[in-house]
Amino acid sequence: MHGNGPQVGNLIIQQEAGSGQIPPYSLDIWRRHDQGSMGYMLERMLINRLRFLKIKAPVTSVLTEVVVDKEDRGFREPTKSPWALSTLNSGPSSSCGPSAGR
Repeated sequence: MHGNGPQVGNLIIQQEAGSGQIPPYSLDIWRRHDQGSMGYMLERMLINRLRFLKIKAPVTSVLTEVVVDKEDRGFREPTKSPWALSTLNSGPSSSCGPSAGR
C-alpha cells in the first residue's frame, strides 16, 4: 500500500518555513491539498492525451474521505513516517515501528 505521506511532509515543511507569516493548516487540510493537486495533474495529463488523440470526453477527479477505525493497530504501531524528511528513517518507504512488514 502506498500513501501520500512524503508529499504531505514536504507541504508541512513548506508551511513551517512560513509559520511566522501565516497560520498553519491542520494535517487533514494538507492531505486534501495534496490529493487535489494529484487529481489536477492526472486530469491535465489525461485531457492533453485525449486532445492529442482528437477524443472529446469529459474528465474529472473526485476527492473522497474514508472513515477508519480509531482502534486500528496502525495508529498505535505505524509502519511509515508521515514526514518526508526524518532523521530516524532512511527514506519515505522505511519502516518506523515495531510492526514493520505487516
